[in-house]
Amino acid sequence: FSPPLPLTPTAERVFDKSDTVTAFMRLYQSGQKPVDKVTVATRIQDASGQIVANETQIIGAARFPAAGQDTTPPTPIAGAPRPAPQLTPTPTATADKFANLSLRSADVKYAVPVSRLSRGPHLLTIEASLGTTTIRRDLRFEIKER
Repeated sequence: FSPPLPLTPTAERVFDKSDTVTAFMRLYQSGQKPVDKVTVATRIQDASGQIVANETQIIGAARFPAAGQDTTPPTPIAGAPRPAPQLTPTPTATADKFANLSLRSADVKYAVPVSRLSRGPHLLTIEASLGTTTIRRDLRFEIKER
């Protein structure tokens, strides 16, 4: 079984400058509309409101595979039988009534530059934009003195 997330989540919000911290988000697009690129803007502000890190990524439509379609090739295990091919069920008229049956998702990671941040509180803001729709998430965290 593959894990539901490609990393181990934590509730920790206080980090040392030597820690490796990765922000993770899973973006979804409904299969009811054509899949399009998503712009993901990530920024970090310090306690004074100064932007100390800023990055923008474009997540192309190809990163949103159809539901049930795995884009990761399986890792072969020596001596193990080859896995059977996976079949994707044919959509039915019923599936059109439920958008979540045809969700497509893309995983996005952001390496938080903790070693470059000053001691104290910070605010990580992530905005994902698709057309005129923008979704924003904020997360407070702190860099402690070693």
